[in-house]
Amino acid sequence: VKEQKRKKTRKRKDSNNSDYFNASNLIFCKQEQVFMETGTRYKIEHIVQTNETADILGSGGLGVYATPAMICLMEKTAYECAFNQGLPTVGTRLEISHLKACLPGKALTAECELIEVEGRRLSFNVKVVSGDEIIGEGRHDRFVIDPERFMSKLK
Repeated sequence: VKEQKRKKTRKRKDSNNSDYFNASNLIFCKQEQVFMETGTRYKIEHIVQTNETADILGSGGLGVYATPAMICLMEKTAYECAFNQGLPTVGTRLEISHLKACLPGKALTAECELIEVEGRRLSFNVKVVSGDEIIGEGRHDRFVIDPERFMSKLK
């Protein structure tokens, strides 16, 4: 059995007074009884659609899978990874490379892995592949939020 090293867990009061316990590899929200650990992974299967091309989205002039569409798929993968663990999040940062072009109809797999937890910030490695080929990869940060409180600040 593989032992995991854990740093000393500290208690942190969030600005909305919910208790978050965290270490470098774990987030736990006491109020909602949910947690995520580094190493958590998630995948989404996707077929490139004709409305996801650079010429249609306006990010280029060719009928190839657009970088904005790939970014959306990467974000969706990390979002669903956290949401399926009971953690609502918003995206805050994305650093990616779009490495290979592909056409509509191509089967893709988007993958993410939680690599770091700092307070309520979750950092993911994200990747989109087609078979053994990497289409794009990078890092994406999301922030755990209280949706009602978040939306009330925008009014």
